[in-house]
Amino acid sequence: HSIYFARSSTTAGQDFGMAAHGNIIEDHRSVGFDGNLRPAIYGVRGRGYSFKHNKIHDYWDGGIAVSHDTADSANGGDSVIEGNELYGRQNAGYSIWVAEAGDPTSYRTRNVKVRGNVIVSDHAVCALQHDVIVFNGQDIEVSGNSIFSYNMANSAYYPFGFGNHAAAGATDFDNV
Repeated sequence: HSIYFARSSTTAGQDFGMAAHGNIIEDHRSVGFDGNLRPAIYGVRGRGYSFKHNKIHDYWDGGIAVSHDTADSANGGDSVIEGNELYGRQNAGYSIWVAEAGDPTSYRTRNVKVRGNVIVSDHAVCALQHDVIVFNGQDIEVSGNSIFSYNMANSAYYPFGFGNHAAAGATDFDNV
């Protein structure tokens, strides 16, 4: 990760109120990309993350993410991803994602706002993956984002994905 906020992987408390505003990140993981998604800006196992007005260009492992963590047993959320510009996704990673990609346990991501971001993708370079995905969670707002995609080659493409890894029960995916 270029900017990484996370409490430790034990029960040692929780981050709260961390911000990453106005940063410029270029060529995130263009060297060292190994297929594991490590977004340029990541807030995990904490609350109150604010990621605003960052510019991320030519990124290999995803752009921005906020999530809980099932492996290290922690909730996440009460966060905002707003007004960011993401240009030049280079692989099948997501530009913005919310919540844990793994199957949820009793831990959750709650109250995240993804608003007013601009995402530009050239699909001759990157795969037809969702640009914004909400894997699971509660009280998630996705609004006012602008997604520009080109070189689609007549393929099915869904810029937004919702509920891709929600286990049974409304507590895993609710009020999105």
